[in-house]
Amino acid sequence: TSSGAKHVNGHLVQTYNATGIEPPCVMESGVSRTHFFRWTQAGLSEPSPVSMALGVTDPKKIKTDIVETEYVETVYSGYADSKRVCYRGDHRMGSSSNSVGKMEIKSKLTGLDLTIPAASYDFRMNLATEKVLDANVPREQPPQGWTSKRIKRRRSYSRRDKSILWQIDVTEVTSSSRGGQPTVDYEIEFELHE
Repeated sequence: TSSGAKHVNGHLVQTYNATGIEPPCVMESGVSRTHFFRWTQAGLSEPSPVSMALGVTDPKKIKTDIVETEYVETVYSGYADSKRVCYRGDHRMGSSSNSVGKMEIKSKLTGLDLTIPAASYDFRMNLATEKVLDANVPREQPPQGWTSKRIKRRRSYSRRDKSILWQIDVTEVTSSSRGGQPTVDYEIEFELHE
């Protein structure tokens, strides 16, 4: 959500780059539940913010021009050196399955924080890389050392003809620390794909 009105050199600004500003601006991750459902409740059945963002406004073309995929992933994090372990699906410790997880490291290369006081939300853009360190982590138990768990239930939307290289991800994230109560957050992300 937007962190509110900003003054720079005594003047109210409409938008400014808050990256590296001291004291740092408070930016909160996620969107409200209401905005999340406004983006997702129509799915591919009628024009929606998702279809409009991908340039499809004709109701007859939505299902043919847009691809929707669903994905669930469980991520254990808190390991040294920003490592994390990812399992496809809703991972339950002790479950038996043939699938394995992967240990990876996600490295932030750079970021840009834009505050927009007049808007409902500020804007954050990050550039990061992900590198798989171990593609065969046993499913039964994640390695010792994790401190938080996130279950990501995501729907991704993209143009079938690839005329727009952006993919829109709408994600419900259930997070919990070891032994803590889970919280639910909502994210809308735009990812650039080749």
